[in-house]
Amino acid sequence: MNVSYKYGLLVFVPLFITLTLGCSKTPTYSRTEFVMGTSVVISVFDSDKSKQTIKAAVDAAFEEIKRVDTLMSNYKDNSEVSEINRLKGGERIKVSDETMEVLRRSREISALTKGAFDITVLPLLELWGFYGDSNTDRRPADKEIRAVLKSVGYKKLKLGGGNSVIKSKDGVKIILGGIAKGYAVDRAVRILKSRGIKSVLVEAGGDLICAGVKPDKNLWKIAIRHPRVKHKPIAILETEGCAIATSGDYENYHIVEGKRCSHIIDPRRGYPRGDLPASVTVIAKDVATADGLATAVFVLGPVEGMKFVENTPDIEAIIISDEAGEIKTVVSSGLKERIIFPRN
Repeated sequence: MNVSYKYGLLVFVPLFITLTLGCSKTPTYSRTEFVMGTSVVISVFDSDKSKQTIKAAVDAAFEEIKRVDTLMSNYKDNSEVSEINRLKGGERIKVSDETMEVLRRSREISALTKGAFDITVLPLLELWGFYGDSNTDRRPADKEIRAVLKSVGYKKLKLGGGNSVIKSKDGVKIILGGIAKGYAVDRAVRILKSRGIKSVLVEAGGDLICAGVKPDKNLWKIAIRHPRVKHKPIAILETEGCAIATSGDYENYHIVEGKRCSHIIDPRRGYPRGDLPASVTVIAKDVATADGLATAVFVLGPVEGMKFVENTPDIEAIIISDEAGEIKTVVSSGLKERIIFPRN
């Protein structure tokens, strides 16, 4: 997390988006911790509470994020996700209410997007070298992709009563990275609000909530990062508060056969799409939803993705494409009056 103070602005530069508060007032209390594989920043602006009260609330919020990570991490052997991935076909396991909630919401997003978002994509990520020790710039053979696709598909994971999870066949493995971080941010804000915090920002590697009234009573300003120029905003969103998530091709990619290959693989086909955006930012009712839909819209591509956004209630999006070096930005209809494009 790079923080700079300039001309009375407090500018955060996280993984995918830049957040500009646009006022001279700094947070009453702010803390950064590395959780869920990324920097998580909680900034509180309430001025009517003691530092001790705010610190206790932030402590509780971070503990909740860590608890979600303990349940849903692919990198913790004792997590419920790791236990699910060790199951054989036909075996079942009982999971916590929180993990089941994320699994059910993932399934809803998968159904809504016709499989463009799919938590069973992990075998494909391994094949393409985007997970674990399988880093590679080799393009998998078509027959390898066809073989792995037999273990991919959200309907291959059965969710039953009593929080039971059943695998339909061997080889099915899940990864919740496309939604669990957003879910953790949502829960952290819920904890903060329950402790009386009214004005807060929580950001975790491209997932963000700005909640409550900004200290100067003006709109929050969220600056969307330019996908090809680090630390440069390409657009600024003005909002009273929002849940937002960004997926981009610029932090995790390989160069395969001379072309940029994003870590976001189309789980329906087994390949990255040729017309993938450079970045997708989604605004939704909560960060978990925005997180999952940002991945889905990225997979759908600029044209189909924006059509999906315009036809789906309660979401908006900014899709940025790199067409042979020419950057193009498309904004959904509900955002057009809230977006500012800085002059170069």
